[in-house]
Amino acid sequence: MTLINPETLKEIKTYSTKDFSVDACFNCGNCTAICPISEEGTEKGIPRTLIRYAQVGLKNKLLGNRLMWLCSYCNDCTETCPRNAEPGEFMMATRRWAMSQYEVTGIAKLLNSNPLFGIAAMGIIFLISLFLFGVFGNPTNISSERPIIIFNLVPKIVIEIIGIGIALILIAIIGLSIINMYRLISKEYDSNFIQGFEIARNTRKNDKKLNTVFHLIFSPIIMVKQAIAVIIKEIFGQYRQLQCTLEALNKRKRREFIIYRWIMHLLILWGFFGLGVATILNMLRDNFLGSIPNGYVPVTYPIRIIGIISGIALMVGVTLAGLSRYRKSLRYNEHSLTCDWIFLFNLFMIGLTGFILTASYYLTFIPAELGYWVFVLHMIFIIELVILAPFGKFAHVWYRSFALWIHYGMQAREHKLANELKREKAKIEKAKAAA
Repeated sequence: MTLINPETLKEIKTYSTKDFSVDACFNCGNCTAICPISEEGTEKGIPRTLIRYAQVGLKNKLLGNRLMWLCSYCNDCTETCPRNAEPGEFMMATRRWAMSQYEVTGIAKLLNSNPLFGIAAMGIIFLISLFLFGVFGNPTNISSERPIIIFNLVPKIVIEIIGIGIALILIAIIGLSIINMYRLISKEYDSNFIQGFEIARNTRKNDKKLNTVFHLIFSPIIMVKQAIAVIIKEIFGQYRQLQCTLEALNKRKRREFIIYRWIMHLLILWGFFGLGVATILNMLRDNFLGSIPNGYVPVTYPIRIIGIISGIALMVGVTLAGLSRYRKSLRYNEHSLTCDWIFLFNLFMIGLTGFILTASYYLTFIPAELGYWVFVLHMIFIIELVILAPFGKFAHVWYRSFALWIHYGMQAREHKLANELKREKAKIEKAKAAA
């Protein structure tokens, strides 16, 4: 049974800083006609169908619709809307609202809809982290001697145990939230959801063209192939971001779109990824090859070079993002939530403290003691970013990636099925002609 909830649209509006007026939309279809990605078959409903779902309060239809995650917020729909209904902002608010519905703890709802909660959460995490460093740290080991050995202040094993513990809890939250998202999408696209898993297992033995969301799970080849496509094309290449940027209606601002959207996203993503790789390589080196003699790592050390280059990329990307949001130079960044700024602030502080720490390590005119205390701040900002990741701005990375994974998988199966039917039809016509 489909339930209509007239409060759905009001609830979605709480996830935006602007009171957009899609309730005034009369479904003219102009937004769908102008959308750069609306010509891909099933994407014809972007964003008109989603607006209609929100207007009548079809909550499950919205939550189960993978198409909202294809939007890259180029705002062509907003620029050309005859009713000034702000369909672009509606799409972004709907995504934030959807993430809060998928997330299982309820923290995302508070973080995205209440600006004060994010600030309070940052303060609480900061104080708890500072307390833990005070309990497990040993300030008496701080020395002016070089090289700086930061783990003399806080034992590496303590940081690793706390880090692994936090990571396991957050992975569990993210996993359950993704399962919740999958359940809602599956329910929308497969009418036999309750029996879906059993149907998929039994039917796949005889029907290799089974066209359900469940097939993605039970077909390892499709699963891996589409996962690789999403990782390369969407995550590391930001393909849809580039597509919408290049096809932007306002050609005068295309250069700004490329710099402040596509390049900015790539710099943040690759910078963050590179820093993660450098950290993991350091851990592997220490655990399997042993620590560097005398604790000194030259600036030319390959892992250190990866970290420095990645840090520069991250800082440039975050700076571009901050400037763009502060200036509101592009329509898509006119409306920023507190959680958006919290995410950028934590990223910036991680990069800044990382560079100060590196400088104090190599530049002898900087007091060595400073490096130890900056390291504490560096770790606290990392903890804040990691803990808030499943609930704020950063969470769209896995929700969007998962939705695109399902989207590409379904497209591939539909394409394969269409080709099979086309070949079958050709065989029938050939047989008729021969007869």
